[in-house]
Amino acid sequence: MSRGQLRSRGLGVGAIEHRIRTRRLLPIHHGVYALGHRGLGPRGHRWAAVLAGGPGAALSHRSAAAAWGLRRTDRARHEVTTSARGTAGARGVEVHRVRRFAAPDRTTLERLPITTPARTLVDLADVLDPRALDRALHEAEVLRLLDLEAIAEALDRANGRRGTAHLAALVAGRTTAPMIRRELEHRFLELIRAAGLEQPRTNTRIAGYEVDALWRQASLVAELDGRATHAAAKALESDRRRDADLLVAGFETVRFTWRQVTAEPGWVLATLRTLLARERPGY
Repeated sequence: MSRGQLRSRGLGVGAIEHRIRTRRLLPIHHGVYALGHRGLGPRGHRWAAVLAGGPGAALSHRSAAAAWGLRRTDRARHEVTTSARGTAGARGVEVHRVRRFAAPDRTTLERLPITTPARTLVDLADVLDPRALDRALHEAEVLRLLDLEAIAEALDRANGRRGTAHLAALVAGRTTAPMIRRELEHRFLELIRAAGLEQPRTNTRIAGYEVDALWRQASLVAELDGRATHAAAKALESDRRRDADLLVAGFETVRFTWRQVTAEPGWVLATLRTLLARERPGY
């Protein structure tokens, strides 16, 4: 907690100093304290850095990238961004001061104030070499955090900061995920139609999930994955949970990637024919 938060909860200067002397409050940064112990962990230290940055500060740059999972960092100092003037910062915290810290560039992650993935990538363009920036952009794509429209808007607000030209060039070579999904769905349905297979219901809800394709009588769901890369651990876990929930509800799930639909249409059709031919009770 910060000294300001403690004061807002009714603790006077004397009460705060007494708690510091009796080690109920342990200083982490100037005016920022841990309650009862210093075993904060990564999230606690991120919170301490944001509090040390003062009102309106948010985790940013390499620290934000680590929190989002875009890249690891071994830097001892956490980075925060703020538009507040007169903020002294703290030892162990690197404060980036900007004239304007627009609301669209800020969000929260588990209630922690942090720059959005788009703004984080813009900030990384200022401090990383081009190859490392490309890897971070790739990770954002893998983690489904890549929003090209949001990046374009953040670049506009960046007003020519160092590295933004390279980020803009990297972004220009990518297609938005919704466009990929629409094209993949179109090709998948055309493939089924040309083969004379039963047409599925698309983008319909079943067992609490919206599924890409559903053959209700066969109790079969097909999910289409437009990602060109393997999913990250969180995305994989979410997909497996989804598949298990659908199976419990009586629906088997088969997944097809962009490469399989476009490069192995025969295998996709053979798989669907086999699964649709099974005799399964309808749900």
